[in-house]
Amino acid sequence: MLWLRKLTMLTRHESRITGAEVSYFRKCRGKTRKVRIGNSQIRGKLNQEPVTKMVDRKKLRWFGHLIGMDSNRKSRQVWETELSK
Repeated sequence: MLWLRKLTMLTRHESRITGAEVSYFRKCRGKTRKVRIGNSQIRGKLNQEPVTKMVDRKKLRWFGHLIGMDSNRKSRQVWETELSK
């Protein structure tokens, strides 16, 4: 199950990514943390999806490609080897 551990994002990483993302969005909007605006409101005004959701969506998309690959492709073989361990 090593491959599954590599595909999951740890909670501490997720919170750090979200914090950096919202900090960047606040700078884009010219707002400081003193102005009490929630993260979802900042994202809504900039019409942005959370980065963590985008990462999850792209991982699932890649996994779909992996499942559809021929068995002789190198990336599929690596995945099957990791799965059998």
